[in-house]
Formats: sequence, structure tokens, C-alpha cells
Amino acid sequence: MFAYNPRFMHHTSSATKEVFVRRFGSAFSATMLLLISAGCGSSSSRQLQSMNISPTTASGQAQFVATGHYNQAPLSMSPLPAFWTIYLPGGETGATITQDGVAQCEPGASKTFSVLAYAPADPGAPIKMPLTGKMVLGTAVLNCP
Repeated sequence: MFAYNPRFMHHTSSATKEVFVRRFGSAFSATMLLLISAGCGSSSSRQLQSMNISPTTASGQAQFVATGHYNQAPLSMSPLPAFWTIYLPGGETGATITQDGVAQCEPGASKTFSVLAYAPADPGAPIKMPLTGKMVLGTAVLNCP
């Protein structure tokens, strides 16, 4: 950093001193502004901690909604954008879900299915396949008669 040294400035005119102070002041102000704005960037430490899905149990057809819970304000977000899927082990069929969270049983299905919602822990991360990075999972149940 620069420091004012009266011995250094001794042989200069008052106009030169004024220019030096103005330039130093402007540079200092610009540097401080950059440092402050760097702290307000997208590299936030706000992280998704958990997720609730409602309703927790539904039958036939339902609109599921994810609510996210964060470690910093705002502490919750609903609806939380998420990647929705129905757990279908071994290539089973019987239920579908849209990326808006609307699930329904297929005709003739008679089983209980797990509804899964994934969201990135980092609120700035995109929700796309393949899911990468730290994810938070929420679950619910869809009963097919």
C-alpha cells in the first residue's frame, strides 16, 4: 500500500500533492469497491441442507411439491426446483412423474412407488442430467390401487 511520506513530497508543489492525493484516493476507493463487491458474488456459502416433499403420501395421481431448507437466509424455498423421478427397480413400470412433480399411476398398476426429488446443495448449480455435485434428496410415496 502507499503511505504518505512528507520527506518524499517535500520538494513538490501543492498542485502535485493534490494530484497525488486525488489519484491515490480514487485508486483506494476503486480497490475497496472491488473488494466489497467480490464478497457479494455468486460464491455464496448458502447451501441446501434438507428437502421435504408434500404430500408425503398420495394415491392414484398427485402434484408433489418440494420445499428446501437452507443454512442461511432465506431459510426455506417452496416450490424448490428439483429433478423428479419414480424409483422403478429392475425396469418396472407402473407410475410416471413429470418434471413439474405431477405423478400418476399407470392403468392396472397395483403397487407402492417411491417418489424421489433431487436438488443441488449449491443454489446456483443447474438441475440437469447427469446429476453432478452434492445433491439433496427428498422422498414421498405414491400408492397405486
